Amino acid sequence: MATIKDVAQKAGVSIATVSYVINKSRRVNPETAKRVCQAIQELNYHPNRIAQSLVTKSTQILSVLISDITDPFFAPIVRGIEDVAVKAGYIVMVCNNDEDSSKTKRYLDSLAQHRVDGLIISPTSGIEDLKANLEEMGIPTVFVNRRSAEVEADLVESDNELGAYMGIRHLLDLGHTKIGTIIGPTTVSTYADRLSGCKRAFQEAGVTPDPSLLKTGSFHPDSGYQMAKELFAGATKPTAVFVGSGRLSRGAYQAFQEMGLGIPEQLSLVTFDDTEWTTLVTPPLTTVSQHTYQMGQMAAEILLERIKKRNTPPPLWPDEEGQKPEAIPLQHLKLKPDLIVRSSTSHLQEGVKGGECGE
Repeated sequence: MATIKDVAQKAGVSIATVSYVINKSRRVNPETAKRVCQAIQELNYHPNRIAQSLVTKSTQILSVLISDITDPFFAPIVRGIEDVAVKAGYIVMVCNNDEDSSKTKRYLDSLAQHRVDGLIISPTSGIEDLKANLEEMGIPTVFVNRRSAEVEADLVESDNELGAYMGIRHLLDLGHTKIGTIIGPTTVSTYADRLSGCKRAFQEAGVTPDPSLLKTGSFHPDSGYQMAKELFAGATKPTAVFVGSGRLSRGAYQAFQEMGLGIPEQLSLVTFDDTEWTTLVTPPLTTVSQHTYQMGQMAAEILLERIKKRNTPPPLWPDEEGQKPEAIPLQHLKLKPDLIVRSSTSHLQEGVKGGECGE
């Protein structure tokens, strides 16, 4: 295996010059740098990452902390992050916290020890209690998909309020007023925003929703299943249902199938998240689609820009007034979702009593 000394001998330069070229830590004559790069290629030399990080103070590692990589929603986000990161010469370390703040804390402690260059995180409930941990890490951090009222960071998310509004508005335009709503924990910003969007759509349409048709639960499919069962156990039966996430919709759909509800003849169904399974069932589902891959790309681009800014050395000669370089303001990017109308929604069928919710 070739060493840095071998590269230096082949290129006819000092070991220090090879180091300058590899780490881009000092300007080197272009012709000299070209000889070094050629020697590296011919010898198939691979720098020692640990030694290199001590010189550059960079590990070239980004960490992504999400709830569950097996969730079809998060997979394209991670892929978008990775594609941008790899192109910039970084590798990506993915961690699953299972919506557990204590597990998040353990990961943050471990990532600090590994000296990752930056962090992209979809914060769990209780992230506010980990504010000190994030600050102690001292690395650029970007929130993706969710935000925190207490922790300041760059953020890339969907316009969740608008997405839910579009889903409910679509059902109202089809003549439905008895609309069941299945939502995850509203302590999380995504679900709180989606609930606000539902309420806005009802309010603008002049429809008073029956409180018994609003169900809130946890993140998991079994919670969606249970809430779907509860919707049809009450006195007021919905003619349409809006489900606030892809994971909840999988459980809810199973419950509707078990109850023998014809979709859309007896029940129109709209779900958040346009994942693969929503087009494989019969009928394919009307969905609110998020641009998850783009969300990941944008989060990675913001993070890399933060890292670049942090690693850029200050000028040798400050300006006359001694001013510091301007800090980059925090970015909050909100992507507009799309409503994809498929066969799971239809106009209120004859024989299925409509009217104001709660009558």
